[in-house]
Amino acid sequence: RIDLGSMFRCTRLAVPMLRERKGSIVNISSTAGLFGFPLRSPYVAAKWGVIGLTKTWAMELGPDGIRVNAICPGSVSGPRMDGVIEREAAAYGVAPDVIRDAYTRQVSMRSFIDASDIGETVAWLAARGVRFSQAYVNSGVCGPSRMSYYTGRYVASHGATWNRVPLSVAEPTIGDWLAPKGIEAALAGKTHMLPDL
Repeated sequence: RIDLGSMFRCTRLAVPMLRERKGSIVNISSTAGLFGFPLRSPYVAAKWGVIGLTKTWAMELGPDGIRVNAICPGSVSGPRMDGVIEREAAAYGVAPDVIRDAYTRQVSMRSFIDASDIGETVAWLAARGVRFSQAYVNSGVCGPSRMSYYTGRYVASHGATWNRVPLSVAEPTIGDWLAPKGIEAALAGKTHMLPDL
């Protein structure tokens, strides 16, 4: 009712107003909307649903000048995540620190994100002048996020679903798209990826 139903109900009421004034819809999904998570089936199902609605609404509402995007945060620090960790620790019979460490090891910076990080991302996506023709769902994990930028494709289509999961050398990247225009592109910095040679 909340994770999925609330977005459906709010959007249904907002769309008539947005059709008149234009604007943006930013849905909050989760990395659970991109990957499976044991012991969290209802949450995962709802967050996958958010992704489906976002992609569909982007296609339906784009011609009316309404941008629809979703962000997929990873683990957000706070009481809710503390409760998730405690319940998982109890289910697996381990100390909560073991579960917390497993979550933080999924992130390159070895930390949870803050709610303000999500707020800033929403503000940027909703800002006037930011234009997207379709929904863009990014991963909360570094490597897949970067591969989405390099390829211009979703994590589900470029296949690099986690840090150090190879990106096929046959996968076209931004460099391939810019080369015919005479623009050279170089990759600087870490990628958290390995080439599939």
